[in-house]
Amino acid sequence: MFRSPLVMGIRTTCSDGKYRTRYPDGIWTPPGAQLQANAADVAAASGVFATGGGTDLSQILLHKSFEGGTLGANISTVAPVSSTGGIISADRAMFGSRSARDDIAAGQAGGMGWYWEPGDGFPRIAEGEEIWMRLAIWIPVGANLAGNIGTGLKFFRFRQKDSGGTIQNYQDLYYVCGANGAFERWRTINENSSPALDVTLTTDPATALIGGQFNFVELHLKAHSVAASGRIQLWVNGVLVADNNSRQTLAGAGWSYFQFLLLTYWNQRVANPPSGAGPDVPYTFYYDQWSCAVKTASRDDTGSLALDPAGNRFIGTAVL
Repeated sequence: MFRSPLVMGIRTTCSDGKYRTRYPDGIWTPPGAQLQANAADVAAASGVFATGGGTDLSQILLHKSFEGGTLGANISTVAPVSSTGGIISADRAMFGSRSARDDIAAGQAGGMGWYWEPGDGFPRIAEGEEIWMRLAIWIPVGANLAGNIGTGLKFFRFRQKDSGGTIQNYQDLYYVCGANGAFERWRTINENSSPALDVTLTTDPATALIGGQFNFVELHLKAHSVAASGRIQLWVNGVLVADNNSRQTLAGAGWSYFQFLLLTYWNQRVANPPSGAGPDVPYTFYYDQWSCAVKTASRDDTGSLALDPAGNRFIGTAVL
């Protein structure tokens, strides 16, 4: 169920460094937000979602277009995430009339990002299982995304647990630009693991995010500790730009993904980047059409997914 945004809670910083809110009933944010797409979310995505009939957004694990809730309220009131600053906005939208908005102030410290926790419906993705994650992101024209030069900005992040249940590192998707803001590459890396499993997915400039419009980014991971059995696929604006069919995507045997993070630390890396990496200016970003599908032992969304032109299952992008 949804908790009214008027119900007040106590915001606190937890031991993992993230902000959460505890409500009078003892529940931590996000406050009971729906996983399954609601009618308004699906109606807002009325475009054609790829070839082969398109993805049935009402049947996959998650689809959110932020159509519900109160304007200006934290996105945790309508989506299963904790967010330090994301709000529901009517400024612009991919479809429908609303999206999520994040404002980055000049000189702002770290802390930005969304966190989707297992207690709020993020499924455990075990060895051999698969996950598709898709988001539409709007960036300003001329935005310099050069923060964290050489490493890149954290776009999608999947945190891992080892076979004993101990929290470990991340499987990350990074967007990398040079000091002048020019696109360099999309990359994945198993953060802080050995080996690092650093993979350049593409350096094609045609895959760069385009300012002044929504850009669809979709990542498919088959989780596996054996390279021959893992897979990484990336689509940008509906085009398959990388397909690594023999890649290790879990740092160790029996590991799993248990948490998802989105766009963390952009306020630290973009608005206040290292010296010479870009202007210290505020930016506003918008996010829409956030979707997730999985293939696990307990749930299989693949029958509801679309096919790209090469016959790969994916959530897809809209044809406008």
